[in-house]
Amino acid sequence: PLIHCNRFKTSWILKTTDEGIVVKQASPYSSSEHLVYGNVLWDSGLALAKYVSWSDSQKLHWTQPGLAQKQVLELGTGTGVVALTFARFGATVTATDSEEEVLSLLVNNVQANHLASRISVHCLHWGDTTTYLRSQHFDLVVAADVLYSRLDRWFWRALEAHMSRTRKTEALVASPFRTDSPLKGFFDMALNAGMRIERLEDSAGRAAGGTKGLPSSVYSESCFVPLSAKACCEVASSPNFA
Repeated sequence: PLIHCNRFKTSWILKTTDEGIVVKQASPYSSSEHLVYGNVLWDSGLALAKYVSWSDSQKLHWTQPGLAQKQVLELGTGTGVVALTFARFGATVTATDSEEEVLSLLVNNVQANHLASRISVHCLHWGDTTTYLRSQHFDLVVAADVLYSRLDRWFWRALEAHMSRTRKTEALVASPFRTDSPLKGFFDMALNAGMRIERLEDSAGRAAGGTKGLPSSVYSESCFVPLSAKACCEVASSPNFA
C-alpha cells in the first residue's frame, strides 16, 4: 500500500520487517536537487536490526545489563530500521541524519511504531562539527551502509567524536562489500586511533549476516573475531561472506 506525504509530495512504500518494525520508504528521487539514499531501506540496515534482535535474545555481553539501560546513537539513520529495533528492545536512542527529507520520513516511522518516548531525532552532518552531540554520552554508536563514495573520513570524524574511552563506548557498523568501498581507509583510521576491530563471523570463519528468516537461523553460532591490521586489509578487499 502507498501512503502519501503531503509535505514532500512523495508516496511511501510500507514494509514490516521480520522483527515487526513498520518501515515507510520513499523514492530516492523525491528531491529535484539530489538523490536521497536515506529514503530507501537497505540490506545492511535489515541485517543489523536482525542481529540486534538475536543478540538481545542471547543476552550477549554488549547488551548487558540489558538494552533498556543503553544510550544508543545512530549515525546516518535513514529510514530508521536499526534505531527503531533498538528502541523496541528498550534502548534510549538518538537517531541522526543530515537531510530534511530523510528526517521527515524518520519522524513518521518513529510515530508509526509508537516509539516517540524512546527515540529522539537530531540533524547531524558529519562534515559540520557544530551539529555533533558532544555533551551527550553514549554506550553504543551504530551505523549501517554508510561507507561509500569516499565518506570514510567524514564518517570516522563523527564516529570518533561520539565515542568515549571512560564510558567504554562500543560501535556496531554494518557494511556490504563494494569494489569501490572506502572500508580499508576506515579501518586504517580506527587502528591508528588505537581501536580494537572485530568482525562478526560464522563457525566457518566467513562474514556473518543476512536479511531473511529468523534471527537465530541467520546468526546462530556467530561471534566477533579480532582482526589484525593485515586481516583488516584482507577482509576489506575480499570479505568471504557466508
